[in-house]
Parts: sequence; structure tokens; C-alpha cells
Amino acid sequence: MIKLFRHIRKRLVTENKFSKYLLYAIGEIILVVIGILIALSLNNWNTEDRNKKIVTKNSKILIENLEKDSVFCKSKILAIQKQENDLSSLQARLSSRKATLDTLIKIARYEFNPLALTINFQNENAYKTMVLSGEVNLFDSQLTQTIYDLYRKHEFIEKVSEDNFKVYVDAVQNYQESYSLNVGINTINGPLQDLLWQDVSAKDLIAKFDKLTVAKRINYGRKADLEKMLKETSALLVELRKIENQ
Repeated sequence: MIKLFRHIRKRLVTENKFSKYLLYAIGEIILVVIGILIALSLNNWNTEDRNKKIVTKNSKILIENLEKDSVFCKSKILAIQKQENDLSSLQARLSSRKATLDTLIKIARYEFNPLALTINFQNENAYKTMVLSGEVNLFDSQLTQTIYDLYRKHEFIEKVSEDNFKVYVDAVQNYQESYSLNVGINTINGPLQDLLWQDVSAKDLIAKFDKLTVAKRINYGRKADLEKMLKETSALLVELRKIENQ
């Protein structure tokens, strides 16, 4: 084909047919431009097709991870609610007119559960990989922003939970300097353990136990955030499933 074009050009120049040569040259340029446009269109189509497959693949991965996150959030919400209910029950008993120092000692020594929950999302590696590769930006811009916002909230909740847990740990350590906790792994029990609770200072125990329970309750302030995140996760899953089903 190239040889044919060269032959035609050479013949037109030789025959001194400049006007025809000019028209031929313009026609050749147009053909080249059309060829380039066709090549670009094919390349764009291939790129769009490849990107669509990547978006579909990543939608499935995010759906799987977010479904696990939803189960995680629900379990944490239930666990936090149970411990909050337990704390509220203790609070009601200790705030009663009938409450005595013996009531507080019984609760502090035998009933209070010192274990606290932390919040750490475990299914973020795929999302982080999508961010590093730039593939997360292949989603619709609004959907991309929604994905970014949700995972930023993961980070926020984890950070606040970690900070609150540190406050609680400090309260536990301060409490344990004077009193033992009902953790089931105390080395000393029985009569020797009883000695720790003899001649207890009411003011000191009240102040330290109150600080301990308040710190634990603050640690559960993330329940409302988890409930809101659960709704946002459900809404995002709806959009991702639309892509998966296309």
C-alpha cells in the first residue's frame, strides 16, 4: 500500500500535475488522520473495557470486605451494649439509698468486669492496595469519594478507640495500685486476698472505682459511630452490588 502511494506521488510529480498532486496529498493526510483516529478509538475502547473489568473486580472485593466489616460492627455494637447495660445496672445499685461500702466492695471485688473492647477493622488491605495503585479512582467520582469517606471513618474510629482505651488502661493501673480486679488470674486468693479489702478507705475506693467505670464507659462512646457507619456501609454495598450485577 505504501509503495502504491509512492508510485502515484511520483507519477503526478513527473507529469507536473501539481493541482492533482495537491489534492492527492490532502487526501493522503486525511487517510492518515482517519487511521490515527481509528487507532485511538480502538485504544480508548480497549482501555475502557479493561477499566470496567477492574472496577467490577474491585467491586466484588470491596463487597466481600464490607460485608465482613458489617458483621464486625454488629458484633461490636452488641458487645458494647451488653457491657453498657452491665455498667448501668451497677450504677443503679451504687446510686441507691440502700448502697453501702459493703455493696461497693462486693461489686468491685466480684462483679465488675474489667475487660474492655477495642475497635480494629481487619479488612482494609485490599482498599489500601486500590488506593496505592490508583484503581479506586476508576469508580464513578461520587462513589470514589464515598469509599474514601467510609474508610477514613474507619481510621477515625480506630484512633479514638485507641486513645480512649489508653485512658482506661491508665485508670486500671491507678486502681490496681490499691485494689485487685476480678480477672480470674490473680496469684493470691483466699484469706490473703481478703486482707486487701480490710479497713478499706471508703473515699479512696469510691473515687478510684468511679474513675475506673467512667473511663470504661467513655471507651464505649464509639457505639453511635459504629451504628452510623453500619448504615453508610449498607448504602455503599447497594451501589457496589449494582456494578457487580451489570
